[in-house]
Amino acid sequence: MFHSADLPFVFNSRSLWEPEAPEADDAKTAAAVGERWMRFAIEGNPDPSWTPYTRAKPSWLAFDRAGKVSNEDLSWFEKEKFELVFAGHEKSEGEEFLGESNE
Repeated sequence: MFHSADLPFVFNSRSLWEPEAPEADDAKTAAAVGERWMRFAIEGNPDPSWTPYTRAKPSWLAFDRAGKVSNEDLSWFEKEKFELVFAGHEKSEGEEFLGESNE
């Protein structure tokens, strides 16, 4: 997915799925995304199932087809990202990795 791909859903751009009925998957997803954005802007919490991202417990609020929402664990992604960043790089004396220090 690319940056801003969610905007048609956030602003409920029905012209993108106009021929479809209001109960179509895209319309349901747009309603779910718009509702969560509004809740986040007003209350600071988009959904009761939302677990904010932390380094210790990385996650995100995922939207599935037809507006289904779930909190997904991203620990697998963080592990792969760190492995990619440090692949082939050996730590030299005095160098820090991810907050490690010699202190």
